Amino acid sequence: MSDELKGIKTRFRAYTLPNAGSCFSYATENEFVLIEARAPEDVQERIIKEMELFQHKSISLLHITSWDQDHCSVSELDWILKSLKPKKIEYPGYPPVPNSGSAAALNLIKQYKSQQNSASTIIAVTPEFVKNLKPTSGYKYTNIIFHPKEYSKKANDNSIVKFFRSGMFNVLSLGDVESVEIGALLKNSSLIDEVDIMILPHHGGHSDVLTKDLLEKIDPSIAICSSNHGNQYDHPKQHVRDLLYSIGIELYTTKSQDVIVESTGNDVGSYNIYDLKVNKNNEKAAIIENFKPKKFIELRKHEDNRRKSFKSTIYRPS
Repeated sequence: MSDELKGIKTRFRAYTLPNAGSCFSYATENEFVLIEARAPEDVQERIIKEMELFQHKSISLLHITSWDQDHCSVSELDWILKSLKPKKIEYPGYPPVPNSGSAAALNLIKQYKSQQNSASTIIAVTPEFVKNLKPTSGYKYTNIIFHPKEYSKKANDNSIVKFFRSGMFNVLSLGDVESVEIGALLKNSSLIDEVDIMILPHHGGHSDVLTKDLLEKIDPSIAICSSNHGNQYDHPKQHVRDLLYSIGIELYTTKSQDVIVESTGNDVGSYNIYDLKVNKNNEKAAIIENFKPKKFIELRKHEDNRRKSFKSTIYRPS
């Protein structure tokens, strides 16, 4: 039929880091998003290879959820700005600690914007910014920012919570948020049941946002925990493992390998999970599981909601 769903090649990668922190990419033929300003030297080549798969010479968006060093490293941010030349940067709207690495990172971003040939869009994600976003509805391809709706005295709860939906499968990034109130905000959204991949908040550490009710509502295909080789913080915590297991949510960590999620076939019907063993001489991927994206299951039920274009515009929940 003429109104067939349009497939779009989509690939998500969670990178193993040599030290504590997070780095993810979410790519389609239309955009390349780098989640977190982390790119240690041994990860840089992998990021560039991901870009080459989609023939991207620069990244569409650098999305930084928190000013903490495990989310934003000054030296690695400098490499990202100089080498990957992001067209857009979204950074936390809460002020960084004065005379700190986070303050230096913000200065780097401002300098990048002020460069003579820089046409990049720089966005401080504040409660005012979120409030002024247009509302959206379900089963579309627009991205959504859920939080910060307001600032908290607890820095972790000022992290950006964003739902990436511009590809074939959807990824929920929760930053470092911890409060049960943010969990309630997510639970009350009619959009949250579209999540395919969930990045665990606070690297799978202690977080009151992860309640059984919320996880049952989200019901992602998999949960991703960013933990490095040393895993000195013991992530994810055992109670998080137990909670995910009790609900039947598959858990993957980056402790020993990158994790890749990639659309298959005509880029409409399913996506694969790969466990990627990485070393200096070889990359060997084995398909572990195959899932069907929630969005396309629903779009097939509601023909009037079908979309032939994929947009990276951001909205707030309706």
